[in-house]
Amino acid sequence: TSNQYNLPGGFTIFPLTNYITGYVYYDANNNGLRDAGDTDLSNELITETGSNQSISTGNNGQYIFALPVGVHTFTWTPGADKVLSSDSASFTVNLNGALTGYDFGFTSLNSDYTSSLDITSGLPRCNWTVPFTINFMNIGNVAYNGYVYVVKDPLLVFSSSVPSPTSINGDTLFFNYTGVNPFVNNTITLNVVMPGTAGVSLFSKACIVALNTGGGVAFSYCDELPQTVQCSYDPNDKTVNPPGQYSQHYTLFS
Repeated sequence: TSNQYNLPGGFTIFPLTNYITGYVYYDANNNGLRDAGDTDLSNELITETGSNQSISTGNNGQYIFALPVGVHTFTWTPGADKVLSSDSASFTVNLNGALTGYDFGFTSLNSDYTSSLDITSGLPRCNWTVPFTINFMNIGNVAYNGYVYVVKDPLLVFSSSVPSPTSINGDTLFFNYTGVNPFVNNTITLNVVMPGTAGVSLFSKACIVALNTGGGVAFSYCDELPQTVQCSYDPNDKTVNPPGQYSQHYTLFS
């Protein structure tokens, strides 16, 4: 038709015909079935044992394996803190068409309220506004209320964050949370302005506190972020202090 164009040297992509698909999920009610209230997990590895090919689940927790017609075995290996709740850790199927619903469910082996947290940063350049990223996750089996707090180095100037802090006390920013569900990734992005002096050492940290049903501290964990401020200069700028090296006024990185 008039609105079609065939690309010279192009190729045609056909719909998948022979594939198996399913999900890796946290089984909130431990019933062995993927249903309402369960959490799908990304970056979980599924392996086809005959060819030793592996793929990871996507952001929605789904994997799709497209392979030739024939008998194939697919496996998922739970991590050290997970225990299988669904009927099998592997499926052997005669693949000839589309097969769906081959899911892998799990629950946690960790104690209730156990959580993970890490803090990372962009490059600590002089006078730059640099993002801090705090990722945290409930890796136990019960939802909880709690909070994350970030203690920034006193030389850093807080600019903004997503979400906004619940409160700020000096160099400490607090972020309150309710209903932190198991195995859902949570992120705080915190923007700070770096000092303008090269070589300055900085020390910040982020901590998570999980509260039990009575409001007491059930679990806490902190991750630290040491940094050294780095600056760069135009080597042709004769006003640089120090003035640089040799007649070309080179500035050495270290």
